[in-house]
Amino acid sequence: MSDLVAYLDILGTSDRVRADRFDDIEISDFVNPVCLLAYHLPALRCAAFSDSVVVSAPEAEIGNFLIGLSFLYSQWMSDCVFVRCGIALGEIVWIDMGGRIDSSFKKLNNLAFARVYGKGLLKAQNIEKGSGPGAVSFLAPDIARLVRASTTHPVLQGPVDVLVWASPRINRMIQSLSSSAIAREDESTDAARHMIATLWYYQEMERLGLFTSPDLIPFSREVGDVVD
Repeated sequence: MSDLVAYLDILGTSDRVRADRFDDIEISDFVNPVCLLAYHLPALRCAAFSDSVVVSAPEAEIGNFLIGLSFLYSQWMSDCVFVRCGIALGEIVWIDMGGRIDSSFKKLNNLAFARVYGKGLLKAQNIEKGSGPGAVSFLAPDIARLVRASTTHPVLQGPVDVLVWASPRINRMIQSLSSSAIAREDESTDAARHMIATLWYYQEMERLGLFTSPDLIPFSREVGDVVD
């Protein structure tokens, strides 16, 4: 059986770092929800480095996998952290050496590591990088079919299908955040292109009535309750 693999990346990090617009708070807002996810859903494997995150699970855990991604997006959007994701079905290998080797390494305060590789990971990275702009989760064709066949999550059809995770209220909040971000950016920048695409995707979801229930995001606050 294949693995479910998500590769997630903050949009526009390089430009914001160069412009001194990226800070400790933003990277904490990005990584800390991943720590909570790993704590609450131990069937998922997670790793975070810089502005990228990998999440994987066995195919049989697709329900928890999608709940986990919905949780991450709910937290990130509530903190205005715009993330693009590629989701694939394929092989991912996590190397755990156990015993004295890893127990010794994990005690080191100056070392953090994840031994991970696989064709599924490469596929997820390629989908994330190559599917166009927008803070959405792009789906490989096989994973889109699996989501439709075995879960209640809607899928927005397009040249590359997109996972729907937001409730109606959260969708409207994201449209508002995207519109505000567009107004602050030079229209010629990559940041503006990503925000324009994000706004379009969530407008399309609203137009087509594609939403999920807030109940699908457990152990998470409703982001609309904490964002003005």
